[in-house]
Amino acid sequence: TDFEVLAMNNLRRLLNPLGLYEIKKPRGRFILLFKENPEWPAIQNNITKVFGITSFSPAYRCELNIEDLKNSLHITLANQSFQTFGVEVKRPNKTFPLDSQAIKIQIGSFIVEKTQAKVNLKQPECWVEIEVMEDSIYYSYQRFEGPRGLPIPVSGKLMTLISGGIDSPVAAYQMMRRGCEMDFVHFHSSPFTNQASIEKVRKMVQLLQPYQGRAQLYLVPFASFQKQIVAHSPAPLRVVLYRRTMV
Repeated sequence: TDFEVLAMNNLRRLLNPLGLYEIKKPRGRFILLFKENPEWPAIQNNITKVFGITSFSPAYRCELNIEDLKNSLHITLANQSFQTFGVEVKRPNKTFPLDSQAIKIQIGSFIVEKTQAKVNLKQPECWVEIEVMEDSIYYSYQRFEGPRGLPIPVSGKLMTLISGGIDSPVAAYQMMRRGCEMDFVHFHSSPFTNQASIEKVRKMVQLLQPYQGRAQLYLVPFASFQKQIVAHSPAPLRVVLYRRTMV
């Protein structure tokens, strides 16, 4: 779908510099393949900036047989500490000789034997998630929350007024989370005020920019308009007139 294409584009933009070389798209998920020794903290940080992602997990890949899966799991879980665990299996590859329940039983028994941990399918300390694909088996034991929302720019482009306060950047973030691509406009009173407010706005836009890849900031000198409004209108009307002039 268009949603998936946009999310994939945003993932590539943020993850290609970190070694991403391929994205596979089985139903309802993405499999991101990286070069050896990827920088996981940086990858994790960047994925949290891709709206439309519900959750994500660092996954391991092994050969398409149950014994290789057991060996790989034994190495991976050797340094993990947990008292309870659960196993979840998805099997898109229906030609694999074991069905999902049989895989759960074999892998669950294997983990009990190697770790002495107990099975808990309600609130385990460790969830082992296994997916049997056409050419490989993928498994993970950690899951992280994604930012959810809609991928940018599925909802189009907007212009937002941004000031030095907290309300406008939060509002911009919430609209970006709904799939809007944002540009920004800031009205400043320089030279009657110092450059600090402008620099603060620049930093806010820099913090928001990675979520969409680019962002244009328009800086509009407003001091001369303010002078005229103050000189020719009563105080109770000035804020309304400022806003009208900004529009």
